[in-house]
This record gives sequence, C-alpha cells and structure tokens, in this order.
Amino acid sequence: MKLTTHPFRRRAFTIVEIMVTLVIFSLVVIAMVSSQLFGLRVNKAVSAKMIATADARHAMDQVRDRIRNANTVIVGNSNGTNFLSITNGTQAGNAVQVFPSTNSALYYLFYVNTNANQLMVYFGGSSTTNGIYRSLAGNVTNRIVFDAEDFQGNILTNNQNNRVIRMTLDFLQFEYASGQRGNAYNHYQVQMRATQRLLN
Repeated sequence: MKLTTHPFRRRAFTIVEIMVTLVIFSLVVIAMVSSQLFGLRVNKAVSAKMIATADARHAMDQVRDRIRNANTVIVGNSNGTNFLSITNGTQAGNAVQVFPSTNSALYYLFYVNTNANQLMVYFGGSSTTNGIYRSLAGNVTNRIVFDAEDFQGNILTNNQNNRVIRMTLDFLQFEYASGQRGNAYNHYQVQMRATQRLLN
C-alpha cells in the first residue's frame, strides 16, 4: 500500500527558533522592567526634593511677608527663649525679630534651632497664641541665617533704617544619601531678600 502525503503539510517552529524568540522576549521584558524601576527611583527622589523645596519656599514666603509688612525688624541671635539684638557690629545672626505694629509686646521671632536643625517661628504677645513654637523648615545646616544689608548687598554694621534683610538657608538632605564610597548627600541653598514697605 502506498502512503501519500497531504498536500498541506503542517509546519512548526524548531527548538532553535523557540529559544531565540524566548531570549529576545526575555531581553525586552528585562529592559522594560529595568526602565520602570529606574523611573520609580527617579520619581521618588524628585518628589522628595520637590516637597523639601516647597517647604523651604513656604518658610521663605512667611518670613518675607512678615518683614514687608513690619513696623520694625531687628537682626540678632536667639536660642528660642531669649533674643539678643545686634545694635553695633556686623548685622548677622541666627534670628530676626519682627514687630508688625508699634506695640512692642506683639512680635514674630524667626530663628534656627541649632539642636534640631530647624527654622522655627515664635509668636509672642497674644493671649491666644503666646508661647506657640512652630517649625517652618528642617535640615537647616547654617547658623548665620539672617543679615541686614545695604542696597549693594554689603552687610551693615549699624542698625540703619533703609536696609534689606537677607535670609539664607542651607539644606543637607540626609535621606538622599547616594554612592557606595563615603557619604554623598544632596545639599542646596535658597536665599530671599526683603525690606519693609513702610520705613520709620
């Protein structure tokens, strides 16, 4: 008996073709997963930086607005409980005291808590809010934050009226440590200058 073959022969992939296809598919999947993981890492770092930067800008906005609307601004040094104004000498310190009106009992004290590395604000004189401390920004590394300058940017040595208050915040973000060798952290600085709208 003679066996005849079917005119439409079935074709199949060989083992070599299947192996090549699997290797290519695996490489594509690995590349896609790697790019996705890289994107997630970048997004996490960028979002954390954006939050930290937004906090710093919010703190600067508060200080700027208080200085612009102030009746009196005094640069000095503070530990949170005591404020020592700088009357003679370089007008640079870790604190600024802002009086919104002629009432010397009402004031805002912006200062750097050197133990916690935080920019703090204290509002004094009000019966409802007296004694309330609030943190405006964290991870502040510099100790001299406020200084009084003239219009050319020179730090003043006297308490003249038409002066500009400069605020400088240096940040060191420990949560962004990177690198295998040593400790590499993200460091950045923000600055703001403001002056009173109504001078005495």
